[in-house]
Amino acid sequence: MIIASHRSTHGQGRLAGLVLLLSMPAAAPAQQAAEPEPVPITLEEAVATSLAENPGYRIAGATAEIARADARASTARLLPAVEAGAGYARSVDPVFAFGTKLRQERFGETDFAVDALNRPDPITDWTMDVGLRWNLLDPTAWAGRSAARSRADAAGWDERWSGERTVFATRALYFVAVGADAGFEVAEAEEAAARATRDLFRRRGEAGLLTDADVLAAEAELRTAEARRLAAARDRDRAREDLALQLGWEVDRVPVPVDTLGAVRPPPAVVPKPAMPVTRRPDLQALAASREEAAAEARRAGASFLPRIEGFAGWSSHADQAFGVDGSDWTVGVALRWTVFSGLGRFAVRRQAAEAREIARIREADATRTARAQVVQARRDVAASWSGLEATRAAARAAREARHLMRRRFEEGLATPAELLQADARAVQAKGGEVQALVTYNVALARLQLVAPADAYRISEEKP
Repeated sequence: MIIASHRSTHGQGRLAGLVLLLSMPAAAPAQQAAEPEPVPITLEEAVATSLAENPGYRIAGATAEIARADARASTARLLPAVEAGAGYARSVDPVFAFGTKLRQERFGETDFAVDALNRPDPITDWTMDVGLRWNLLDPTAWAGRSAARSRADAAGWDERWSGERTVFATRALYFVAVGADAGFEVAEAEEAAARATRDLFRRRGEAGLLTDADVLAAEAELRTAEARRLAAARDRDRAREDLALQLGWEVDRVPVPVDTLGAVRPPPAVVPKPAMPVTRRPDLQALAASREEAAAEARRAGASFLPRIEGFAGWSSHADQAFGVDGSDWTVGVALRWTVFSGLGRFAVRRQAAEAREIARIREADATRTARAQVVQARRDVAASWSGLEATRAAARAAREARHLMRRRFEEGLATPAELLQADARAVQAKGGEVQALVTYNVALARLQLVAPADAYRISEEKP
């Protein structure tokens, strides 16, 4: 729609015309663009799709897998490492020749000749070897393994919490989309009712029963209703687009909710179990695992001052031909390694680890306190939203009845046109409030399910 002001100058008019001409080529492709494909989807399907396609949840799963792999790798330092190898060498180096003949067990009296020692003939050595090395006692390795396992546990709980938050976000966006659809239907009904009222006023005006002002007032209400319908359509499309992003869909598809909002009876009674604290929630479990990881890192920093004991063993063979064994030898031993002093770096690392452990403890305690407050608030929100829903339902019923009675009074000549228009407006407003209250109640229930896990709170299906 193009609206021109009577105050525009001729220059402004020419400029507006130029802008209109320049905008026409760009508008044509937009009209030819394909509309997104509407895909009907239930709430259960939306949740399943979101868990399978939502980028945030998939990243959390990949992060957890990385942490688990790191935990498995940390065990390698506690197990023996076995290496095998083979080699070939040929040289006239006197030391190499002397040692090779000894290792091949082919050293004889003639090899003691001075010329043979100083200028040996080229000699070939084929070797095979197997070696074993084992950290028999390494406190830092055990502490590192404990830290890696706690880190993997934290990542696993984070993944679970991410899944629960993904489910909550999907349910909330689905409820908003359903409410937007219902709001659009209400707006359409409002427009239809406003049009019927306008037509009625026109007929009454043509019959001389109403003034032009009354007809214009009805016309204004109709235009207002049309504007509300357009706004409701925009809100509906935006809600569907938000849901599509949550589902991980491209822009060529748009979800169309097919389920309706519930709340046909009061909210379930939520009874806390003292034996099941709120710390069983995945996010708090993740913080507890992070605290344990920080404690293990602190132990590893302290263990760096202790000695390590390493065991080693090896077997090797030497021959002048490939795959032969002219001579072999083996070695077995134990070594103690102790870094007595390496500057003051280890003291700083130990201090950092101690502070990190304290930070992790504070975070867990603060999150636990916040979680308890969230549960109380969520329960209060459910109760309040239910009360608000009951109030809006009663208001909607009363407004509908009032509009029905007012229309009868108007037809009987006992009510003015302004009173009828006001009754229509109140009925529409009350219906919209009921839809919004229904969305608020369902979202509040979904949030309660998120912050109060089922293993910590028993949810009764009985009416209170």
